[in-house]
Amino acid sequence: MNVMVVPVTGEFVSNNAIAARRVQELSASQAARDAGGWLLAEMPSSLQEVRVHQGPLSGLAIEFGDAAWDLTVEISPDGLMLFFGEEIAGTREIDPFPFDAMSDALVNRISKVYAANDR
Repeated sequence: MNVMVVPVTGEFVSNNAIAARRVQELSASQAARDAGGWLLAEMPSSLQEVRVHQGPLSGLAIEFGDAAWDLTVEISPDGLMLFFGEEIAGTREIDPFPFDAMSDALVNRISKVYAANDR
């Protein structure tokens, strides 16, 4: 799938490396950009879609999408992360849960959500 990054709108892209470059282009704080770049480098490349966009107060947001889930990680200006999501064709939701910056526990949590869909 070829998807072109459109910086103003934060279009979905199909490649973590492209999304990581987009993170560095945002006018977010350095801590937020570092955390976002780290998260994208740690995520499985099999994720179908990634969208990166500016968040409030020099933060940023990264959305991961596939056929079953829409997951979001909001990154504050100091690099702290808030994870939440919702099932696209269902009723399940993941309540907002905070993680320290660059937390392996966050990567594991996101991976578990997607692994459950592969069964």
